[in-house]
Amino acid sequence: MTAQSPLTIPMEIRPARMRFRKEIWERTHGWRSDVDATVEQIARLLDVKDLEGIRKAVEVGKPDKTYGYLNDPRAFFQVLLATKGVRQQDAVSAYHQTRDTLVQGEVMIANQITISDIKADIGSIGGHIKPGISVVEAVRKYVEQEGVNTGLLRSFFVSSTGDDISILMTHQRGKLDETIHQLAWNAFLVGTEVARLEGHYGAGQDLLVDAPAGNVKGAGPAVAELEFVERSAEPFVSFGADKTNPGAFSLPVYLLSDPMYNSGLILADNMKPGYTYRILDLTHKGEDKAIYLNTPEDLYDLALLVRDTDNFVIESVFLKTTGEQFVAVSATRLHDIAGKYTGKDDPRMLVRCQGQFPATGEVLHPFALGHLVAGFMRGSHNGPLMPVKLNGTISWFDGPPIVTAAAFSVKNGILTEPADAFDQPFWDAVRHEVSQKAQWIRRQGFFGAAMLPWNELEYSAGPVKKMKALQSRFKFERDGEPVAVGAGSQKD
Repeated sequence: MTAQSPLTIPMEIRPARMRFRKEIWERTHGWRSDVDATVEQIARLLDVKDLEGIRKAVEVGKPDKTYGYLNDPRAFFQVLLATKGVRQQDAVSAYHQTRDTLVQGEVMIANQITISDIKADIGSIGGHIKPGISVVEAVRKYVEQEGVNTGLLRSFFVSSTGDDISILMTHQRGKLDETIHQLAWNAFLVGTEVARLEGHYGAGQDLLVDAPAGNVKGAGPAVAELEFVERSAEPFVSFGADKTNPGAFSLPVYLLSDPMYNSGLILADNMKPGYTYRILDLTHKGEDKAIYLNTPEDLYDLALLVRDTDNFVIESVFLKTTGEQFVAVSATRLHDIAGKYTGKDDPRMLVRCQGQFPATGEVLHPFALGHLVAGFMRGSHNGPLMPVKLNGTISWFDGPPIVTAAAFSVKNGILTEPADAFDQPFWDAVRHEVSQKAQWIRRQGFFGAAMLPWNELEYSAGPVKKMKALQSRFKFERDGEPVAVGAGSQKD
């Protein structure tokens, strides 16, 4: 190893500094917002836990606050070598990778995008059919004025699925950012006031707290977010479902690991390694209780869990080779927040497509099943999930449960117009089949599989009250004759 190689920035790289744009660093809070990510990146490369030593190395390297490169890479390298647990060979490699990241920071920072999809039911016309045009417009105007016009957002799109309003936003502040979430919350509050003035049903029903403490997860709205460095072409699909719960997306996402639905698993070499699934245990309240399963090796275990859509939900999916996330599902349960039934959870899902990820058509394929999901009328029945056009409405028996799909491309954080993925003649036939399926199960009324099990009804006050009254009327008997309490279980 020569001193020149790791301790200087080659001449051919220096002109690249001029490609940095000052406004990029101002928009992303410059080095201050990137230093933690850089320190963590180096720690992962070196497999060391001494973050403070690495942080010191970065600090003495004197990062340029405008352009982001190291003014003193020699000092950076010397302190890095002195950090506990760092081997010289690994440090040299880390130096080069970190230096290249800094020199190419314009690309890395400018293309680091977060997509946030936040939805809420804040009121509906005629019951649970659709939000009013004036309510949707009030939400849209607020996001435009306070989000885009202030530079907080790169772009956004407001739509509805059934009686829910979704705000899809692109920005560079990362996932679970309080400012972004507060923007959406305030927009929903503005829309709620319009809904109340016009007498819409259930105005503000998903806003379950007076004010969110930080981000809105756990406050009522559903949240799905992805953060990534943009590819040269970055397609994704934003899915919304109404009159159902987060488990509605588990089967379509599970089937991404089935070559019967995802042909790329056998046709594309870069997809063969498979995926890592993060599954949440919804029976646990408080902190997330999660398990990570890999496919194909853990496919049967994954099936065992996700078959129970009330208790286990796929929350995210990653490439097994790189750890890059490409699926995000909102997994909030409203009755766990409110302690009572306030409406079904009506989840959102974001899926990146093409390239090393499943193709858009492969992601859409499972929705032709019209699989049975929980929800429907009063959130208490099973029914088939119907793919509908954007801004589709709710009707028969407060359903059937529906799903919309808005496909986008994004470049430098700017969204294209949406392509309505379910607005195509093929899906007309699917909708007809789902309608027949919905009528078939409704003929069974309240009985058996047509209605949800007791544990999913217990948040509705009516059944709870009636069951308590009925319990008091049960009597112990033996051979048809009354016996004392507990005597019926004693042996002769």
